[in-house]
Amino acid sequence: MACFISLAFFPGESCAGIKVKFIVANRSDEVKMTPVKYVLPEPIELNDVINAGDFQIVFDPETASCFVSGEVELNPRESRVFEIEVRDVWKISTIDLTRHREYSLYLAYVLRNSNFGRTAHGLAGAIANRAENIADSQTDGVSINQRIKHYKINRKRLNQIEQDIRTMKNFAREMGMLNGANGSSIMSGS
Repeated sequence: MACFISLAFFPGESCAGIKVKFIVANRSDEVKMTPVKYVLPEPIELNDVINAGDFQIVFDPETASCFVSGEVELNPRESRVFEIEVRDVWKISTIDLTRHREYSLYLAYVLRNSNFGRTAHGLAGAIANRAENIADSQTDGVSINQRIKHYKINRKRLNQIEQDIRTMKNFAREMGMLNGANGSSIMSGS
C-alpha cells in the first residue's frame, strides 16, 4: 500500500471549502482492500471537516492531530485520487484584524497626551501595518502549501499585534485611563 498526498485549493469554491486530495495505490498484483491513513495539516480539527466522503476523520490524542482513515478496494497496481473538503482554517479573520486595528487607534487616542503618547502612536501604526500585511497575504489565488506558509507567518504577526495591544493597555492602566479585566475605558463606560 502506498498513500501519496496532494493538497489542492479551488478558488472558485472558496465558500464551500478547500479540497484536500490524496492518492491511494495498491502496489500488489491482487485486488485488495487498501488501508488509508492520511494526517491532515494543522490546525485542522474534527469540526473543520465539511465532507469526508466515504472516510472517517479520527483524532489522534498522541499527536494532537486529525487524520483521514478508511479502506478502499483497489485493483492490482491501481492508484486513485480521493478528496475530502475542509473549512479554510488558514485564514485570519478580517473582522478580528479590523477590531485590533481600531482598538489600537482608540488606545493611541486615549494615550495621546500622556508620557506614552508617542510610543502608543508608533505601536498603533505598526499594528495597522501588520494587519494590512496579513490581509494582503490572504489571497485566494495561491496554492494550499503557500496558504499554509502564509498562515504560519501571519500567526506570528497576529501574536505581535496582540502583544502590542497588551503593551498599550498596560500603558493606559499605568496612567489610570483604563479599568476592568478587559481594559475598558473609564471614559467609554464599557
